[in-house]
Amino acid sequence: MVSVVFRTDASRQLGAGHLMRCLALADSLRARGAEPHFISRRAEGDLHGLVRERGLRLTALPAADATGPPTLPGDDLEATDARSTLAALATMAAPGGKRPDWLLVDHYALGRRWEQAMRPAVARLAVIDDLPQRPHDADLLLDQNLPLQDAPAAVNRAPPACQSLIGPRFALLRPEFAALRAHRPARLGNLKRVLVFFSGGDDLGETLKALQGLVLARTQGLLQVGVDAVMGEGNPDREAIAALCLAQGWTAHCQTPHMAALVAAADLAIGAGGSSSWERCVLGLPALLTVLADNQQGVALALHQAGAARCLGWGANLQAADYAAALAALHPALLGDMARRAAALVDGLGSDRVAQALLAAAA
Repeated sequence: MVSVVFRTDASRQLGAGHLMRCLALADSLRARGAEPHFISRRAEGDLHGLVRERGLRLTALPAADATGPPTLPGDDLEATDARSTLAALATMAAPGGKRPDWLLVDHYALGRRWEQAMRPAVARLAVIDDLPQRPHDADLLLDQNLPLQDAPAAVNRAPPACQSLIGPRFALLRPEFAALRAHRPARLGNLKRVLVFFSGGDDLGETLKALQGLVLARTQGLLQVGVDAVMGEGNPDREAIAALCLAQGWTAHCQTPHMAALVAAADLAIGAGGSSSWERCVLGLPALLTVLADNQQGVALALHQAGAARCLGWGANLQAADYAAALAALHPALLGDMARRAAALVDGLGSDRVAQALLAAAA
């Protein structure tokens, strides 16, 4: 049996995107007979319970502010995490000392130096990274993002022998998205329902601001729509979001397992330019995108360039009135065109493709 160990984190600060896409890949691997195992650090909003509910093994590393493995002189985050991860790998070694077939890391704070430290403990190393200029020491590199037009080429990103899986064809999505894609009728540009989702963690107040923009658009007579607002348990505005939705007759969802159905039911999304962008695209959902972090800027701009979404810029620069104005600029022909362009980018089978690549290399 092929063993694949995932090293990734989720938290209120980091959000849930890295963990959720690793879970999608883990499900595809397990369906093909592989044995996934997660190593993840404890934190507020770490979603360790969700991993275990899915029947997956998980080794929890100490919280960053807890008393854990000692920090040696000269240590930094990568060095400390490398020692913790190596210790976790040692505890899960199979009888006879067999190393895991793959260690897969999805973490912006862990780079080439960390990867080099892992080499003696694993047979192969895979990296998920959508920041194109970071160098890696890996056997497989996955970047599921759509490249920006006229973007400078990445230099020395990975060793020459590294297998590179680049683009949204390899987007890691749960199978229900592809299943719904096969049955969903073509979008005609009608705008009757809006899905608002920015982050599974702290969204910096953007969900509440976007909802206030929808209220403003309603009071100005610009549109009358139903709204589904999705938030994570770590959202500090949870009560205010729920209260606003209740007052408007809208629906608030917290940590919902039904995201695919909500995306399928919506006619427009308002959200961030993170990994959930590919969930929207596979079901041809047009989007107004806001940038909340540096790693989201490339995704939002690339989707804007592709005509699949409209990028509104950085959330810190937006007000509720900006969301209302962006909604007012939409019309059926534009929405229909955005839907077709979005659906052409992603087919929802990326998790299967990546799982097959990992298993073929370990055969």
